[in-house]
Amino acid sequence: MKVQSYKHVERRLAGLLQLTTDAATSARMGRVRQRGTAPERLVRRALATLGMRYTTQNRDLPGSPDLANRSRRWAVFVHGCYWHRHSGCHRATTPKRNEVFWLAKFARNVERDHAAKVALDRQGYDVLIIWECETEASAALARRVQKFVAHQVRSRLIGRTGHDRSRQNRIQSGSKNLRIQRTHGCRPRR
Repeated sequence: MKVQSYKHVERRLAGLLQLTTDAATSARMGRVRQRGTAPERLVRRALATLGMRYTTQNRDLPGSPDLANRSRRWAVFVHGCYWHRHSGCHRATTPKRNEVFWLAKFARNVERDHAAKVALDRQGYDVLIIWECETEASAALARRVQKFVAHQVRSRLIGRTGHDRSRQNRIQSGSKNLRIQRTHGCRPRR
């Protein structure tokens, strides 16, 4: 069994631990895709079926969401249960070899995911996180995506604050002429 050392990034996470892996494990981990995975393609198809437009090249947004629409201010992350630690999922296992390293790596992934979601929320984005295991049941995935799309349509009509932002007409009789005063869904003017 040929033993290899970890890449530079992993060495930084490992600290003083001496990490090693065999060639088979290294090759298997090297084949893990970051973009265009089967779960991501299923979510793309579900969104496209509902008429939602999105981009897949989102490196400029916090956390680089898998799918995003900048004009409608929404982002979708399709997380792998293993790498992003889906709690309660049977796929979120921890390797026995170099366990301390893997726990630190997974904890960092979870921290980064949370920070990305908070940053997108601050920028006014609605964020949907879909787990890999949720894409297996196509009917459940369709319902979840449909619910998110319905929320997007509703928030577009009503606005993100929950007030009706469509211009409301109020008639005030302040003088001889009745005039129409336009408000933006805030408190009525007095």
